[in-house]
Amino acid sequence: MKKVVIFILVLMFFVSGCSIKKAEEVTDAEIFASEYAISKNNVFKYASIDEVISLLEEGTGIVFFGNSDQECCSSFVKLFSDLVDKEGIEEVYYYNPTVIQDDYTDEYVELINLLGDNLTITDEGDSYLTIPSVYFIRDGNIIGYNDKASLIMNVEDDKLEEFMEDLENDYLELIAKYLNEDNID
Repeated sequence: MKKVVIFILVLMFFVSGCSIKKAEEVTDAEIFASEYAISKNNVFKYASIDEVISLLEEGTGIVFFGNSDQECCSSFVKLFSDLVDKEGIEEVYYYNPTVIQDDYTDEYVELINLLGDNLTITDEGDSYLTIPSVYFIRDGNIIGYNDKASLIMNVEDDKLEEFMEDLENDYLELIAKYLNEDNID
């Protein structure tokens, strides 16, 4: 009996050991896929706050601000992932601002200042980064953004399909503007 148990354990080790990846071998896309329950073939890349700030100061890219713990973010990701894939976007930076937002850190203040007028204004008149939101940046200029996906939880069931179609069209317009090199107003 002891030999059978040892044999089964050794067999399990060999079978499972072949498919286990080391932590450094796991890609951002794979981590994002497990966090948001989408395909491992996605374009999302985790970014640090410093990378996001650098993009906003002088870079070019698309930044998705989200939090997988929020249902509206999870609902949005599938739609957006499919759109950027269809449109040939190769990389979307992902940053979860929740901790720096909740703690109102210096980095959050800098982020808010760089996002400028492209934010939600609270009833108290303060600027606030709504999540989920996506910013399209070219040469340090925000050429467009959308935070309407945050409203999805307030949409009535009979209006949901129309809301999603409008959201998809908004993103397609922003993607087209981003891909057009002459897009600075």
